[in-house]
Amino acid sequence: MSGNSSTYRTFIRAQAGLCLAIMLALVWSSGALADLPAWQCEGTPVIEQNNTINMDMIEASQAGQTTNSTFDTGQQGTGFCNCPTSGSYTSYFTATSTLPESGGWLRLNDELEAQVYIFVYGPGDLQVPFDKKANIASSPCSPTSGTISLGTGRRGKIVFRLTQNLVGETTFSGRLANLYWQIGNSSAAVDLSYPAVHVNADITLRAIASCQFRAGDTFSIDLGDIDKAALTEGGMPKSGYTPKSIDLSLDCINVGSSGKVNYMFQSASGSEGNLLLTDLRGLGIGLRDGDDNPVGLGAENSIDVPVISNTTSFLLKPYPTKVGKAAVESGRYTTQAIVTVSVP
Repeated sequence: MSGNSSTYRTFIRAQAGLCLAIMLALVWSSGALADLPAWQCEGTPVIEQNNTINMDMIEASQAGQTTNSTFDTGQQGTGFCNCPTSGSYTSYFTATSTLPESGGWLRLNDELEAQVYIFVYGPGDLQVPFDKKANIASSPCSPTSGTISLGTGRRGKIVFRLTQNLVGETTFSGRLANLYWQIGNSSAAVDLSYPAVHVNADITLRAIASCQFRAGDTFSIDLGDIDKAALTEGGMPKSGYTPKSIDLSLDCINVGSSGKVNYMFQSASGSEGNLLLTDLRGLGIGLRDGDDNPVGLGAENSIDVPVISNTTSFLLKPYPTKVGKAAVESGRYTTQAIVTVSVP
């Protein structure tokens, strides 16, 4: 036979999703209204809104990488202000956090830190902590009527930054910031016993793993000429055949140095046992790996391959072989196979 060739098509099937995912739930709450200091306000517990944000990241999730998220309850709340005299007053907002802080970043856990911004009408998004920032709108207030609509604090943004390489997911659940509200007199001390809003969050940040074949997604190989007499049933040719290989190595992200991926081979043109059928009667293609171990077809014969420094090393060596007892037909032949890589 002469001019023999064999073509392989490949596909990657990885878990759906960027390659980063964030589940963010924000809860707003307020304290009691008794004994408010003069010129200080409290929110009433009318906004308890959970905002969920899904973010996927396909880039490598490495230390120093940042990603942004916004939040907005979309609702007006109400607050109660202790105004000693009647008038139309400017509101002032102060925000604090009890989370550990370093260089402007709030530490959420060992892997994740954040910058939290709360929107104040006028100055816009202000990074926590901030002190006595004025809302440019004014509100009427009197000793007998201190209930005022509260919009400040319902929206803002969060910038997340990884402090180390992330594989899998990292979570945080707790309070991000306290927002305090004063009206009319910004010189009065803020009593931290009376927060207007608590900003709490349940966060899940997920790094999605993915891989690509280093040599592309379609591979072709010419197995060369071989004498039919050299073919064996299911095995390598006895003589006159020089083994050839296909490099199916992968470049991966977010798998980690101790991870692994799974290779599964299937025929796109029919099979018999673990042999790929060709378009010539009696001729099939067997598969071996770079160490000459047999490679079978189907999920039951899939192979786990370690990921080292975000790469895999895998060689596939196809070879011509007899299928059953039928005489092998002469001529050119082709076959097709699919390799599916599953990423954890």
